[in-house]
Amino acid sequence: MIILVYLKEPTYQQEDGSFQNTSYFKERNYDVQNNRELQRYYYSKIPVSVVDEIEDEIFQGNRNAIKDKAAAYGVTLKDYQLDALTDISYQYGLGGGGISNVLQTLASGGTVTKSTASGFYQYADRGERRWILFTEGRYLDANGKEIKVSNSSNTSNSSSSSNAARIARYSQSSGFGSTDILKVAEKMRSEMEKVGYGYITNTLATTYEESKKYRSTCCATYVSWVLQECGYISDSEHFDNCLVEEQLLQSKGWKRYRVGQTQLQGGDIIVYYGYRRSGSYGGDHYHTDIYVKDGLVLSAGDDVTTATGHYWNMSNTNDYYIYRPPNKK
Repeated sequence: MIILVYLKEPTYQQEDGSFQNTSYFKERNYDVQNNRELQRYYYSKIPVSVVDEIEDEIFQGNRNAIKDKAAAYGVTLKDYQLDALTDISYQYGLGGGGISNVLQTLASGGTVTKSTASGFYQYADRGERRWILFTEGRYLDANGKEIKVSNSSNTSNSSSSSNAARIARYSQSSGFGSTDILKVAEKMRSEMEKVGYGYITNTLATTYEESKKYRSTCCATYVSWVLQECGYISDSEHFDNCLVEEQLLQSKGWKRYRVGQTQLQGGDIIVYYGYRRSGSYGGDHYHTDIYVKDGLVLSAGDDVTTATGHYWNMSNTNDYYIYRPPNKK
C-alpha cells in the first residue's frame, strides 16, 4: 500500500460544512466535527503521527475492500494494480474514480485503457502516475521520479504496509547545506508536497525542522524557512507575515526593486500588494513567492498551492516588489 500519487489529509471540510472521516479521529479523542478549535487549527493541533496512522488505516481498509470486490468479480489483481486502484479510492472514494469499471472490464476479458477510469486521466499528473503504476508497475513520486519498491505487500495485514506507505516521504534530517535560495526552496517545496503540508496562518512552527511535527505553513513562513536554512536570517528572526518580512530584509540591507517579469531572476523574493490568488485585489493583503523562471514561482499561498503542484504561474499583476541579497545584483 503506497501513498505517493495523491496526498491529502484524511479529514477536510466538505461543501455542506461537515468533515470527512471524523470517526477515525473521534476514536483517538479528537472530535473534529464538533471542536471548532480543531477545525480551525487542524494542522497544528493534531499530531502528525495520529494523521499518519489514520491515513494508513483508511488506505488499508480501502485496499482490502477493493481486493474483496475484485475477488467477487473473479479478478486477481497484481499487487501494484491494487496499489494504483487504492490510491484512486483515497481521492474519489471506493465508489468513484472508475474502480468498478476497471474490475468489470477485467472480469469480461476486456482491455483496460486510460479512459476506463477517471482516476487515470483526471488531474493529469496524478492520473498519469496511477496509469503508469497500474500498467507498468512503476512507482513515481510527486516529481515523477521512480521509487524503488523492493517488497510491496501482497497481504492485507502485512506490517510492512505502513513503511511502504511512507516510502516517498522525506527523512527527518533536512540537510540542505546550501546558501542558494532557489536550490533550497525547490528541495524544501518538494519535500512539503510529498507529505501534504496544509495551509494555516496561525500557530506555525518557527523552523522547518519543527514544522515536520505538524506539516503546516503559510506563504511568508515558507519563505522565512528557506532564508533561515540558507543562513540569511536566524531562527529567532523567523517571520510569518509579509510586512515583517519586508521590514527585516530592508534592515539587513537587501535590495528592493520594482522590475518587470522579464527582469526577474531565479531566487528573487517577490512581495505582492493587495493580492489574492483568487484574482481579486484590495487593501494591504500581502502575499510572497520565490521566483523560479519563465513566469513560474514556488508558492505556499493557500491549501491548493501548498499541497499540490511544484511550480505555479506568477500572479498577473505588476503591483509587487522583489528583494535580493546585498551581494546579488
